[in-house]
Amino acid sequence: MLTIFCNLFIKRSTVQGNTRKINFCQLCGGPTKYEKPDGDEKERAICTICGKISYENPKMVVGCLIEHDNKVLLCKRKIQPSYGLWTLPAGYMEIGESATEGAIRETWEEAGAKVRVISPFAQLDIPLIGQSYLIFLAKLMTPHFSPGRESSECQLFAHEDIPYESLSFSSMLITLKLYIEDIKVGKPKFHYGLINKRTLKHTSDQSHNLVLLSSPAYPEGVFKCNACGSHGNGFSYHCRECQLDLHVVCASMPRSIDHEAHGHTINLCFRPPYETHGFKCDLCKQPGSNQWLYRCDSCDFDVHLNCATIRTTSRAIPPPSPPIQSYNSWIAPTTTVSRSVQSTRPNAFANNMAGHIIEGLVGSVTQEIIQYVFDGMGSSNN
Repeated sequence: MLTIFCNLFIKRSTVQGNTRKINFCQLCGGPTKYEKPDGDEKERAICTICGKISYENPKMVVGCLIEHDNKVLLCKRKIQPSYGLWTLPAGYMEIGESATEGAIRETWEEAGAKVRVISPFAQLDIPLIGQSYLIFLAKLMTPHFSPGRESSECQLFAHEDIPYESLSFSSMLITLKLYIEDIKVGKPKFHYGLINKRTLKHTSDQSHNLVLLSSPAYPEGVFKCNACGSHGNGFSYHCRECQLDLHVVCASMPRSIDHEAHGHTINLCFRPPYETHGFKCDLCKQPGSNQWLYRCDSCDFDVHLNCATIRTTSRAIPPPSPPIQSYNSWIAPTTTVSRSVQSTRPNAFANNMAGHIIEGLVGSVTQEIIQYVFDGMGSSNN
């Protein structure tokens, strides 16, 4: 039997959780308010009717990294979030089952596969969203598998063919990268890590940090961008307190631009300055309501965000980038994209924005960085 030891040095996280607010009492249905109970250090949802305090606890996600003939079994998701992306079979642990039982059950439900658990492989905590992933190494008991109701496809991938660019969650990317590194050195280890999801301080919300999510915070798997008014189902910046959601490209919009259709610099405005909260775009002549716009105050010149990306003539002034902290740990490879756009061609603004998008999303999840990884200190056979 292989015994895996893990020497942990855990640094306490100071990150505030970004789980969904509890708006109503789970006991009587009354409205709640968030306050610090006597003797408590954190704000809790307290019922304004019966006084019940609701405590939010992290959820455990369990799953299997299944090896077979030097390949790894992945499932393509048929549900939101991350519809159409690949994942290890995994899901929330149920009351009344052990972690291994839950991992085996999830594998059967999502991949129709019967597996034998070999050993725990990785625990990855994500404090910001209140989740902890526990992934087990496992082997197929029979060479049969088929997609379950939450999967559209199941497939064995050779190590060199793992679709890193199409993985569903940062936890999946990190787990598979750690696995391949172990394969290269020929020494399986247990890994512990803390995934530090990146936040952004945006001028549209001075009170809170926006959190980068790889999928929407809502169960229906869709969000409405408060900036442009359109819907999305991929990466977004989110504020739980304000229920604010932004496309990554919208969050990266420059504060000021020059446009060939207007003689003055136009500035980013987070709400229409009119009593109706609406405006008429001076380029497309279509209305806009309760969304961001570019505006020249002196001329009352208003432009949709999307319209402003067409045919700009001069420099775009990007917002300051959030700092990227350096970690002594494994980090997914990144690509450097220049933000310098000096061209006066019609697509200069679009090129500049493409730089922001690529730099923000390269590797799909590289902004969600694993902060600490502590490997097993040794192994022995009994």
